[in-house]
Amino acid sequence: MKLKKLIVSVLVIALVFGAVACKKDDGKDIPDKGQEQGKKELTGSLEDIMKSLYKDTEVNAEMLQNTVLTDENSSYFSGLEKLNGAEGLASEMMINVAAHSVVLLRVKDGANVEAIKAEIKEKVDPRKWICVGVEREKLIVDNIGNTIILIIDNNISEKIHENFLELAK
Repeated sequence: MKLKKLIVSVLVIALVFGAVACKKDDGKDIPDKGQEQGKKELTGSLEDIMKSLYKDTEVNAEMLQNTVLTDENSSYFSGLEKLNGAEGLASEMMINVAAHSVVLLRVKDGANVEAIKAEIKEKVDPRKWICVGVEREKLIVDNIGNTIILIIDNNISEKIHENFLELAK
């Protein structure tokens, strides 16, 4: 069953990248005011960025499960109904004894990052787990260039956010 899910996920990702690569740019996207030329952009894979977010935290990396975002699961992890060409990765605990979710979303160049961040903050469910959750005002939604981070956590959100911001230096 896991192999089947993996194969389906890989096929969906390939289709999304194929659709994005073939999409004609009509110039209708409104650029984000925060993305001036020369502003820092994060490079590297979302997996590598995600790993660096957990440095100096008490999180056992073996207890984390990374999930590639698709249009089918994006709403659950980020609150966004569609990825619209974005690449996403979510990291959650395999056993949820406390609310914990970190989502990285790399949106396409020229996307309105501030509008996407506002939509995430408004629509994501910070109480999506059965017995645990985070108050909406404690959500952290931030960005470095076109990479957006969503942190849902009551314990280490500040440290993860600090590690994220360090990547811009």
